[in-house]
Amino acid sequence: MGYIAVIAASYILRFFPEFFSRPLLVLPALTLAAAVLLRSGKCALSLILAALMFHSSLQSVPYVSLDAAVPAEEISSLYGKVIQDSTMRRNGTGYRIVVSMAADGEGNLFSASGCIFVTAPQSDLCCGDRVRSDGRVFGEIFISYSAELLERSRLTEIRRGVLEWARGRLRPYGDAGELALRLLSGTGERGVFSLTDDALASGLSHILALSGMHLSIIAMLISPPLVIILGRRWGRAAVTVFLFIFSFLTGWRPSLARAFIFRLLIGICGELEISFVLSFVILLALFPESAADLGAAYSFISLGGIFLVSERIGRALRRIFPIPPSLSSSLAASAGALVFTIPLTESISGSYQTGAVITSFPVSVLMTLFMALSIAVLIFPPSGIMLEYLYKAAENMFRIAALFPVSTGPMPYAVLIAVSAFLIIAGGERRGSRQL
Repeated sequence: MGYIAVIAASYILRFFPEFFSRPLLVLPALTLAAAVLLRSGKCALSLILAALMFHSSLQSVPYVSLDAAVPAEEISSLYGKVIQDSTMRRNGTGYRIVVSMAADGEGNLFSASGCIFVTAPQSDLCCGDRVRSDGRVFGEIFISYSAELLERSRLTEIRRGVLEWARGRLRPYGDAGELALRLLSGTGERGVFSLTDDALASGLSHILALSGMHLSIIAMLISPPLVIILGRRWGRAAVTVFLFIFSFLTGWRPSLARAFIFRLLIGICGELEISFVLSFVILLALFPESAADLGAAYSFISLGGIFLVSERIGRALRRIFPIPPSLSSSLAASAGALVFTIPLTESISGSYQTGAVITSFPVSVLMTLFMALSIAVLIFPPSGIMLEYLYKAAENMFRIAALFPVSTGPMPYAVLIAVSAFLIIAGGERRGSRQL
């Protein structure tokens, strides 16, 4: 129930945020949820979590879009705080801000709130910067022709210095260095590089975007040596500190913050579903602007789908096909994530890639190796030669993955759901026979 509630809340915040401010819609939904929870015997804690989810969602609704006391067409300047580092895109740079004030063409100031994405020909702004952006509102974005840095904290200067050091280490390796920089910092120096189009066509571009998956990869890479050197207790503590520093250096991107919070909660309470729901509540409480972040929506929806169905699908795959557990688990996780995120993907791009169920496993393995080698390059730059060879392999793999046909419309999605449902039923029947 908790997984479904988080997935539903993520979709509602994306497409119908005003739902949380309409009692005639909310009260029946909460009553139905309470009846289901009471019937299942999960009373007190589940109802508290449901109430916390509603409260955090309601508090984050004002951040979903720009709201100003002046008509959007009259806005010429926005004042606010950068919540996403500026990064190169196809047609310039872009960054996201939390707006505090707006000004019209005559310089009159008006109250404003919410988040908006800003595009600019060139910008070098970091998360936490206070800025003034001049331009105009165009739909759901703000087209800026100039930006003025008003304030930058000392911590932001430290972040900037570390990222510049990493760029200096990776820049000599061309496209391979660009990909390494994106995987380790979430930002790049170029809007387009050789993998961009194939990654989009293959439906695997999320693997190249810094997310909670990459935080897990880093934890997997550094945990064994730290535990060996420092022991189990202090090694785990060192991993947590390292992940905190990494999340800070990358600007606390919502998907990374979600993964870090979830990891902490799992260590404290050990309950997967409770930790998942609480990570949603805590993320919106600490970073309410995450409600407007597409990466956060994908993070919660895909992970919720994986937790809901991947174990049963993986069990059925192993029953039907003689495949290793690692492959069946990856295929099942990809299917679970796709089943629940395809509506979001199609609403944004108009198409989706069901072939990613098959191609995500080998690409994820290759990107894990690439990320490990990227960290090694920061420590020992001459190993960058190996990074370039691995990048060539990634190019070929993404090129092959892009050969799968792109899907549109409900039919391929319905087939994916039908196959997943069959596998879930098959897995459930086997579990039932074991219990007998």
